[in-house]
Amino acid sequence: MNNQSPNGSFKSVAVLEKAIKIITFLEKSNTEIGLTDISKGTGINKATCYRILETFLLDNIVEFNEISRKYYLGHRLLQLGTRVKERINIGEKALPYLKDLTDKTRASSYLCVLNNNKSLCVERVEGHDVQILLMKVGDQWPLYIGAAPRAILAYLDDESIEHSLSSNDNLDFYNKRENDFYLNMIKEIREKGFSQSEEDVVDGVTSIGAPIFDHTGRIFGAVSISTATSLLSKNRTMLENAQLLINTANGISQSIGWRGEILI
Repeated sequence: MNNQSPNGSFKSVAVLEKAIKIITFLEKSNTEIGLTDISKGTGINKATCYRILETFLLDNIVEFNEISRKYYLGHRLLQLGTRVKERINIGEKALPYLKDLTDKTRASSYLCVLNNNKSLCVERVEGHDVQILLMKVGDQWPLYIGAAPRAILAYLDDESIEHSLSSNDNLDFYNKRENDFYLNMIKEIREKGFSQSEEDVVDGVTSIGAPIFDHTGRIFGAVSISTATSLLSKNRTMLENAQLLINTANGISQSIGWRGEILI
């Protein structure tokens, strides 16, 4: 049967429902469980249970005790749960840092996290001099445009960077550039520790961003400030503002367990 047919789609959904049922059953048990008991407890035949469990084993979603011949939930779920918890708490943890950053720079500040290979804005604090309405909480941007998204892009692995650049959405405010431009930009961001977006989204508005790393040392998100280009260096130089930004990003990173190591 053609996998793209409606019947094929229904089968895929049915398998997914069974997979979730198995995870839920394992989650409710405090002990390891054998294949027969999993089949009985979920009402799913043994052959299907076995195939699903074997698939889960590939990514450590479940683990298998070779001695007892029983299954239990794997550490991959702990990693995913930790990631979700961090995202839920990150806005609350970061808000005092953002307010302090805005007080010092007078610019609007933003907190973004990596979400499905895009930058998701989860918190913002309005600037004292100019209200920049460019990015709102809940907005998702591609990683090649804007200071915070670019700070995230720069610390992804090569495969993820290539994917981001090859699947750009060609947004109305985006002037398409060759990939070499972005590869050189990524190199510069890694060298300096911060990104810039100077009037390439909105005329007269400049932003700078710095990366946030999680407890594993991998990129988690970014913090940025944005204001009128004429105001950004009014009280401090660009480098002085960038250092305040980097300090803020590092503080947020440390609040979620970062120990100073960067993995790309």
